[in-house]
Amino acid sequence: MRSTYFGLQDVKAHKVRSRQIAKGYTWNNNTKKHDQVAYMPLTDLSGAAAVISNARDYAKWIQGLLGETNLFSQDVHGDIRKGRMIHFPSASGGFDVSLYSLGWFRRTYNGRVYYWHDGSMIGFKCLVYWFPNDKFGFVIFANGDDAEPSNNNIAWKIIADRFQIPEKDVGVGHWHVTANPPRVRTTEEQRVKDAVNLYYPNRSQDPPDLALDDIVGVYSNKGYGRMRVAAEIKKKSQGPIRTGNLVVERPEMTWHYGLRLKHVFGPNWIACESWIEDLDNPGQFHPAMFIKDARGKASALKIGWWANGAFEGNVTFTKIA
Repeated sequence: MRSTYFGLQDVKAHKVRSRQIAKGYTWNNNTKKHDQVAYMPLTDLSGAAAVISNARDYAKWIQGLLGETNLFSQDVHGDIRKGRMIHFPSASGGFDVSLYSLGWFRRTYNGRVYYWHDGSMIGFKCLVYWFPNDKFGFVIFANGDDAEPSNNNIAWKIIADRFQIPEKDVGVGHWHVTANPPRVRTTEEQRVKDAVNLYYPNRSQDPPDLALDDIVGVYSNKGYGRMRVAAEIKKKSQGPIRTGNLVVERPEMTWHYGLRLKHVFGPNWIACESWIEDLDNPGQFHPAMFIKDARGKASALKIGWWANGAFEGNVTFTKIA
């Protein structure tokens, strides 16, 4: 595995040429173009997520997991493959209950055991499947942030062909992919509207109870760190103008994310989360509220963090500057 490295520092230490490292991209729905993204540092993530490799090298790793090399003893193979917790409790259409083993999802389809896992970094997606009893596996790497539907369709097309399964039985084509998948999306405006209706179904039409100049500044939380809330300014033909929104950019975080805060009513806002390079294409939304002190000035920002439909908790950032 001569093209596999642990994080960007390892790549630099081996003096790998920049043109040999794939560039990652996100889709900009405003310009209708792909934008190149900055590489993530990676090494502050888990071991698997910090790996920089290619499909050929990674396939060798899968060969080891399949037992085609002397990489592990039988006891270790058994330990890796053992299901340790329930991942998805329902069985349907030939698919059994899904379990989680040591770093792998484990499931069966019509009695055939397989392991799989996906991977996601900013601008990159990957997918790995291996069938231990059939000595079969494959790896899919893609350098697009929107590649997940394509990867899933390709994966199950490969599986259907290998085991002579009707494609419709395993969902080939189920994942939404067209000739131009990134272009077939709801707009930012529609997604924001849906999020506002979800989090604030009985909202009023009250105007902001704080002026933007009173809100902007630095907010801090011991667990979540500091973030600077700034007024969003966009360049127009007549010059730079304020949009009425607020923005937060956090390039120092492992996941280089940003928030665009849009006013809803009174002290309530909606925080639209996305990659910094892709602020016009938010994927997560969080209800937010600016809290006033006794003087009527902004003293804190409370955000209700949500991820993939699950509530993670309220976090309050105190204004310190």
